[in-house]
Amino acid sequence: MLDRLAAIPIGELLQVQFQAPDEVNYSLLHNDRALLTRLTLTKLVKEPLEDVTVLVELNLGSQNYPYRYTHTVLDEPQLALAPKIRIPLTATLPRSLRERVQSTVYVKVTCGGRTALETTERVTLNPVDEWVTTR
Repeated sequence: MLDRLAAIPIGELLQVQFQAPDEVNYSLLHNDRALLTRLTLTKLVKEPLEDVTVLVELNLGSQNYPYRYTHTVLDEPQLALAPKIRIPLTATLPRSLRERVQSTVYVKVTCGGRTALETTERVTLNPVDEWVTTR
């Protein structure tokens, strides 16, 4: 990152909008639906930002299923990542769920090694046989 940008607080360089759904349904993930409702990065300065990394983990029992992404140079004003986030569907737990389970989604976004967002949100994992359709 440029030396000038290193002196600016991260919150004045990069805004992160994040929203996790209240419920995560295995059937929708299986049909290639996004895990998150919103994960949007907005560059707040004219200069490009370097080394923007994103980590999203869905906690499934004793295991975490990650999505990792690095944007080497962010020069576009806004980047919507939620539609791109997918997790592995080979996990044993979601395929064996028979009732709703409380879990978490963890998100960390860094820029040049500085944390712009780090949060954990509670989500409900729906059973595999609870097929939900959306329009």
